[in-house]
Amino acid sequence: MARPYKWTVEQLRELIEAYFEKTEKNEYSVTGLALDLDASRQTLDRYQKRKEFKKMITMAKLKVENSYE
Repeated sequence: MARPYKWTVEQLRELIEAYFEKTEKNEYSVTGLALDLDASRQTLDRYQKRKEFKKMITMAKLKVENSYE
């Protein structure tokens, strides 16, 4: 039996937005995001493979990457 999702799409969207609101831009990191979500980077990667979460997590990772440029 498959494990239930830890978050709904809307819950995860709100948590990701909250991370970026409370974190200084120069401190953004994927690991920091994962820690804030009480998850691992691997959990984020698994969620990113799911159609309903793919774009949201991809965009969050791009926002982190953009902060380094």
